[in-house]
Amino acid sequence: MDRAGILALAFLLVFSLGLSGLAEEAKEEPPHWKGDVSLGLSLARGNARSSSFSFTFAADGPINKANTLLWANKAIYLFGEMEGETSAESLLVSSRVDWQHAARVYSYYELQGIRDRFKNYSSRLLPAIGAGYKVIAQETVTLSLDAGLAQVFTKYYDTGDSDSYTAFKIGEQLVWKIAETSEFNEKLEIIPRVSDPGWYFLRLEANLVTALAKSWAVKLTFIDTYDSHPVGLGIKKNDIALIAGLSRKF
Repeated sequence: MDRAGILALAFLLVFSLGLSGLAEEAKEEPPHWKGDVSLGLSLARGNARSSSFSFTFAADGPINKANTLLWANKAIYLFGEMEGETSAESLLVSSRVDWQHAARVYSYYELQGIRDRFKNYSSRLLPAIGAGYKVIAQETVTLSLDAGLAQVFTKYYDTGDSDSYTAFKIGEQLVWKIAETSEFNEKLEIIPRVSDPGWYFLRLEANLVTALAKSWAVKLTFIDTYDSHPVGLGIKKNDIALIAGLSRKF
């Protein structure tokens, strides 16, 4: 074999070993990100004409090799129309990093933004920091409780005025894997002002997800938002939304 052939064989051998090494490293990589995109649409025609549209997006995954930092992102957009008039329009976007310090103990760092025309929020930003504990940490059921501090910045639609205050942030989150193809998850947040705990904001979201095929699922979502002291004329304290959508996982 000539010199060129020997060099080519050596190159192929080194290249093969390199690919083998990369394959081994790939096995040790943390799990890929996962999430889902969901669309919901309903129409009613007859004595009353109404329509509603919803879009939800969620993606979360580890951002370090030790899997101690989990980054979760979510967006929910709701739009409703009744007799040609807009009856609901809201957007929630949140990004949160959970830092696992022990098997059950973690801290979190979160930024949440809300825009809700019918709650008179032109914008509502909530940066927050806190700590939590996993009360139940089983394969099929997890229950977490956390608490921290948030700074709430609100700008109102009707007047353009702004308001800001410091608040406590108390949270609870449940994930229950009912079966191989079904999951129920629920999250509750209560955000009372430090200076006046009787002035608070509450948000409850519950999801029931049932798989149809490998990547497709039916997703039922219940959202309840409550503002104890709404600002603006005719603004109601409580808003409830029920969404049925088709979800695709990735």
